[in-house]
Amino acid sequence: MQNRFAKLNYYEMLDVLPDATLFEIRHAHNTVMQMYQKEALASYSLFSQEERTEIIALIDKACLTLMNETAR
Repeated sequence: MQNRFAKLNYYEMLDVLPDATLFEIRHAHNTVMQMYQKEALASYSLFSQEERTEIIALIDKACLTLMNETAR
């Protein structure tokens, strides 16, 4: 499952459109982070702590990239 997540592009990871506003990107980031943080029951039984850490790093990178207009 984690490998499939890594194959998504940044828009797919955050579930936003290419023309998403900065507010929409931040909101999507917060929503996705809630699913993968340490206390999240939704992902607790599906992923190891190491896998969740890797996924969170990918989500953070996606957010930072999409919030940078030139990096998009």
